[in-house]
Amino acid sequence: MIIKPVDSQGSRGVQVCRTKEELVEKYPEAARWSSAESKGSVLIEKYIGGGREFVVEGLAFDDDFWNLCIGDTFYFDIDDSLSAKERTFPTIANDELRDRVLKLNEQIIRGFGLKQGITHSEFIMDGDDIYLLETAARGGGAFISSDLIPLSCGLDTAKYLVGIATGTVKSVGDIVEMMGLASADELDTIALNPLQHCCYVAFYIPAGTVLSVQGADEVRSLPYVHRTQIEHLEDLVGATLTSENTDKTSRYLVTISAPDRGTLEERMQFVRNTIKMDIQTPEGDIVGLIWE
Repeated sequence: MIIKPVDSQGSRGVQVCRTKEELVEKYPEAARWSSAESKGSVLIEKYIGGGREFVVEGLAFDDDFWNLCIGDTFYFDIDDSLSAKERTFPTIANDELRDRVLKLNEQIIRGFGLKQGITHSEFIMDGDDIYLLETAARGGGAFISSDLIPLSCGLDTAKYLVGIATGTVKSVGDIVEMMGLASADELDTIALNPLQHCCYVAFYIPAGTVLSVQGADEVRSLPYVHRTQIEHLEDLVGATLTSENTDKTSRYLVTISAPDRGTLEERMQFVRNTIKMDIQTPEGDIVGLIWE
């Protein structure tokens, strides 16, 4: 099972419990992240471990809906860290599975009756079954809405949201023009025909004293690297970090684009090989960054 706070975010307090004894042991950590209004309540959910996971971004306008892009999610191999190390667009799932996920997402969003906005949904598989993890009338965090949607399909999400809020986006034609599409028909297939491949990769810094940082400037200068969270890594030299790296809030992200999946994988690996840090743990060992 999964135990989680009622109203927190960033995966804080979310933990896997395999026995009743673990549930009792981990309850206080989950409860402390719930707000005072919820009085320390927690949610207990079925745990589906190891299943393939998808992320889908969508666009609603004038009671209509289009899937914009679909990607894959991969997690850190850290106990009780339900935090993604990588999200890549588009998915590498076969066409049949991809289309099943996109169809399900469209049915869900249309069922909720969202009139206009952008959407973010996450799905997980258990065997051949697809389960909805979450959906929201907002774009995905961790640079998905701000960077990966525009890189994948050409929609400037901030411009679109401001446009519908101010009334300057008045028709589907305005959206088509904004995205640089030839016609509205392309909205129906944009998730199947992305402009380019893109992703974010993430790392954790182990607890300890930061001795050195290398490669951050080089990575930031790469033409295929976009928004990052590594601008001030050098400032950490000499600092002692105590993070337990159990949630999303202590990750560092880098967004990357490429013309195809093979090139994207090469660029992701180059970034991982280039950003380096030496950290002295409380036990005295010298370790590097956590990418997996």
